[in-house]
Amino acid sequence: MSNSHDKRARGNDADPTKPYAVGNKKPPRHTRFKPGQSGNPSGRPKGRSNFAAILMDELHKIVPATINGKPVKKSQVRLFARSMVTEGITKGPQSKRTLANEIARAEASLAVETGARKKTEAEEPGAKFNWTEAQERLAEEVERRAAAIGLTG
Repeated sequence: MSNSHDKRARGNDADPTKPYAVGNKKPPRHTRFKPGQSGNPSGRPKGRSNFAAILMDELHKIVPATINGKPVKKSQVRLFARSMVTEGITKGPQSKRTLANEIARAEASLAVETGARKKTEAEEPGAKFNWTEAQERLAEEVERRAAAIGLTG
């Protein structure tokens, strides 16, 4: 059992004549962090990648493969797509269903993209590509600065 003097003196460094008591939550003074020093100087590494980023990096790597007896270098995405098509044609109904679903999804995506492109071309007949908002702002800024220094007439 502790006495009341210990409880009052706990965490109290008021008496400089007594030696510093190392103990619970009182590390030795020479090992404490210096003022202005971080407890984790290196911190969390920047640019940590998650599983999705790692997966996409791996899928887009170029690897050697053999197609029709010839050595070629293709991305793993292309090889996967080729394998998916081959298996969808030659394997059972589950592979065929998976391939059909992917074809439908790809066609729908292309239809949306084509529709957006046709709509843009109808609005602006001379437009051959879509600018993002950031690109549009940048072009306006370039035009404004060119006019300010007298490059446009």
